[in-house]
Amino acid sequence: MKAPILILTALLISNPVSAQDLRAEISDEVIDRCYNAAAHFRLWQARRDGHRIPLTAASIVAELKQAEHTEPFIAKLVETVRDEDRETRMRLYDIAFVECFLSSVGE
Repeated sequence: MKAPILILTALLISNPVSAQDLRAEISDEVIDRCYNAAAHFRLWQARRDGHRIPLTAASIVAELKQAEHTEPFIAKLVETVRDEDRETRMRLYDIAFVECFLSSVGE
């Protein structure tokens, strides 16, 4: 029974992840997390400063996803993680999340 598991494991390790799969993974692991966190931070910051903002977190997320920097950021990250295993990609995504969050919360 160990032979089929080893073969399956070898196939999974040697089978490269497609760019489309990486984009979806990046969207889930970095972009969605980052933009949701940034939107909530912006709203919290505005409330803290006594400002009323007629926006919702969802509208801020939508605005961030449409920003011109989003696609180049994803494309650059796809190239960075393309040949990495899942564990390494996850570590790189954590770093990308921090970079994304810091650049998304404003000045």
